[in-house]
Amino acid sequence: MACIYAAIMVKAQPVFDSISYVNKYNNSFPSFNFGKSTNMLLTDAEKIVGLSRVWSEAKFGFANFDLVPDLDWDSAYLAFIPKVEATKTTIDYYNVLKQFNQLLRDGHSRIMEPLNLFEKKTFSAPLQVKCIEGKAIITALMDNIQLSSTFKPGNEIVAIDDVPVQDYIKNRIAPFIKFSTPQDSIARIYSYELLSGASNSNIKLTIKDDRGMLYYQLVDRTIDLRETSPIRFAWLADSIAYVSISSFGNSKIPEQFDSLFNLLSDSRGLIIDIRNNRGGNSDYGYEILGRLTDTAFATNQTVYRKYNPAQRAWGNAPFEIEKTGFWWKPYKKDSYKKMVVILTSAYTYSAAEDFTATFKCMKRGIVIGQKTGGSTGNPLAYSLPGGGVGFVCSKRDLMADGTEFVGIGISPDIEVMENISDIKQGIDVALMKAIKSIHNQ
Repeated sequence: MACIYAAIMVKAQPVFDSISYVNKYNNSFPSFNFGKSTNMLLTDAEKIVGLSRVWSEAKFGFANFDLVPDLDWDSAYLAFIPKVEATKTTIDYYNVLKQFNQLLRDGHSRIMEPLNLFEKKTFSAPLQVKCIEGKAIITALMDNIQLSSTFKPGNEIVAIDDVPVQDYIKNRIAPFIKFSTPQDSIARIYSYELLSGASNSNIKLTIKDDRGMLYYQLVDRTIDLRETSPIRFAWLADSIAYVSISSFGNSKIPEQFDSLFNLLSDSRGLIIDIRNNRGGNSDYGYEILGRLTDTAFATNQTVYRKYNPAQRAWGNAPFEIEKTGFWWKPYKKDSYKKMVVILTSAYTYSAAEDFTATFKCMKRGIVIGQKTGGSTGNPLAYSLPGGGVGFVCSKRDLMADGTEFVGIGISPDIEVMENISDIKQGIDVALMKAIKSIHNQ
């Protein structure tokens, strides 16, 4: 018996299992689940858990706290606890979470209500609207013949459901949206949020026409805001090629651009319009830029935050940054050599800004239009109570030369502002400027 006992006593101690250690911590961060709400009455505990998750994910993952230097995130968290507890419905609760998240002033950090609630606001009336000269101006009709005799480009929307437009924005939209810059906020409000609602629901618009007369019109929401059109190609005067790219969110986008390449070789110059491009995958944009040169080019620099709790315990700075740069080497047979103009606006966003930033650093052509939205990065997703999902921007991007544009926007080489008179006459001032620039190259 003594020998058996001694053998047990000298049994080897376990060796550190790095795989098990890593798996344990990785399992603490499960993948997010975006589902339908099954419980319209969240408990107070669930409400606080959700608020705490928004707070903690940003505290340890948000890349841009330096851009909101006056924000005390911890104090804001405490101030919002009674606000979430006071909510009566899931919709009210998620609106309060959106107000809390909005303090980050970041377009890639957002709160989305559960799927069945989110889907009630993803359709729009078939009208394009912009803020021009401080007014909600209809700039285009979205292929709807029935409305062509009622609405005209240049008409002003003065009220929505009998609420003056500015009051409608102030009370129903502005407190809950995500945005990075003033121009981002304005573009998002007027071009996306203003007419949004449930599929096939109607909206009452009060319109001021060219004579200053007011009239009313009920319009059905028939346009799915989640859908994006593919690449659109057209020949302009004097053999100038025009390519509109509305998204970098589909792997077929570079293939579609490649399919146009033989046509482009016959052009005098090329205009790439990304004024309505909200982003997607930056690599798809770099694929297209790779067809505009045969020389390797630098893409955006990326800054990551790295947290080390042991350093914090030793009284040292717990965070350090890692900065990386990337190069893209064109690998396809031919490249386009003639002049290129990029058109941008405040609605140019995310991967479309990465495209613009890289194009400028390539010095491959000129950018015409308006300052971009000023938001890119990599959103980290996490689950919220009741089936919703939150996102926090987890990395910072810089132009290849180190220039900041997050929270600022990318300025065009030639700024062109829109006015109501041009809209009424059907004049695209930025496009006309691009054509003239190619003529004068």
